[in-house]
Amino acid sequence: MKTNYSCLCLPLALATAMLLAAGCGQSKSDSGKADQTSGTSQDAASELQKAATTAAGEVQKAAETVKTTTEKAVADATKQVESATASATAKAQAVIDQAKALVSDKKYQEAMSALQGLAGMALTPEQQKLVDDLKATIQTALTGQATKQGTSALGNLLGGEKK
Repeated sequence: MKTNYSCLCLPLALATAMLLAAGCGQSKSDSGKADQTSGTSQDAASELQKAATTAAGEVQKAAETVKTTTEKAVADATKQVESATASATAKAQAVIDQAKALVSDKKYQEAMSALQGLAGMALTPEQQKLVDDLKATIQTALTGQATKQGTSALGNLLGGEKK
């Protein structure tokens, strides 16, 4: 029995060709998809890098703004404190000068009252020394006045009996 292989070859060749065509077409589309996916991943990574760079720049700008604002606020606060201190020092000095004038006029009680007005104020070391010296001078003068008045009163009392 002779078999006719030519009848079988044709359908077998067609089936093989179809399988090859189907396989090649699939690999081409998968390959294209892989290339497309690879390109998309690279684009996404590039976009993320750009976004990160932009965000870092914005954070740096914000930090600079905060730094500048803070430095300005500190400078303003320092100026205000210095101004308030200078004003308080000037007021205290005016009271000290007034007390000196009252001591010179021998108005010791008024001078002591003026110095007591400095109790709540912050004084410089020089001003504090002046106030302490003035208080000591006033105390000495008041003690001297009291002694003189006591002696005078006693003398008048004794002198009044001599008539």
